[in-house]
Amino acid sequence: MKRLFPILLCGLASLLFGCNTTPDPVLTVSPENLAFSAEGGAQTVQVKANNPWTASASGSGISVNPSSGDGDATVTVTASATSSTNPLSGTVTFRSEGLAATVSVTQDERKVIQVGDVMTIPAEGGTFAVDIQYNTD
Repeated sequence: MKRLFPILLCGLASLLFGCNTTPDPVLTVSPENLAFSAEGGAQTVQVKANNPWTASASGSGISVNPSSGDGDATVTVTASATSSTNPLSGTVTFRSEGLAATVSVTQDERKVIQVGDVMTIPAEGGTFAVDIQYNTD
């Protein structure tokens, strides 16, 4: 009887404070930064997760496919071509079991050279001023 009590007590303690068989949630992404040219394109992100996850994109012209999954996956992030003369940025955010992982997305500006008004130059020529605006070398 003296040996039975410690065994029962140990069994009860195991039940009350027992092993946690559910692993902690995991969510990581790689790479954490993507850079696109003004022409856009597609790049992949590796997702490591041990639970279902969702992904959402924010920023002009950015999309993600697939937008959800269960466990590890390869996700494609796409940036459409831009006509903006300013750099663009956005994010793709992955969420799972209270965790979040973010991929920063940047896109180069469209390089342009803009020449002022249309002019008619007389046959005899001359000196003219032309207004040129640019965001490239």
